[in-house]
Amino acid sequence: MKQETKDNLKNRTSWIRILYMAIFAVFWSIAFFVVRIIIIFQIILFLLQRETNERARLFSAKLNRYVYDILQYLTFNSDNHVFPFVDWYSDDAVSGKN
Repeated sequence: MKQETKDNLKNRTSWIRILYMAIFAVFWSIAFFVVRIIIIFQIILFLLQRETNERARLFSAKLNRYVYDILQYLTFNSDNHVFPFVDWYSDDAVSGKN
């Protein structure tokens, strides 16, 4: 095995990122499950009342952004940590005002 490869395998920073990736993968699974529940909830409301729940819609916009940011991190397109290591999204962050 090349020395460079050995050094890469011993690199603490790489292993910490992999640990964060494992944690974020679990968070992604939970968030994706919640998104499915919101979808079902909104469909039921829409069928019964011909309207959706505004709070659920706003929360799902933040959750969609969260899932996107996690996927960006997991696919090495970003090095930015997401919640709970940073603050949750403001309303402006998902409405395009920020």
